[in-house]
Amino acid sequence: MHLSVKRLAGHHFFLIFYETGHFIEVISNPALSEPGGISRIISALMVDMDISMVVAASIGDKMKTALTNKNIEIILKTGKADDAVRAVLQK
Repeated sequence: MHLSVKRLAGHHFFLIFYETGHFIEVISNPALSEPGGISRIISALMVDMDISMVVAASIGDKMKTALTNKNIEIILKTGKADDAVRAVLQK
């Protein structure tokens, strides 16, 4: 599965897509109101959901490290989520 959002940690929700680009679901950001440990919470969520790739406009250093340590690929793209996912899949 792929995850696509504009800003990973600061968003209220995440859009989840299959590897084929088909939209699956919207999930709430479980770390939105947390004072710390956001990278740990979100990277654990990604692993639990078997997400292998994150497509985002920007990702902070701590989040990048947390996702990389979980073997989750990071691709930086801007624009609408479905357009960004489509562009990634065309490569």
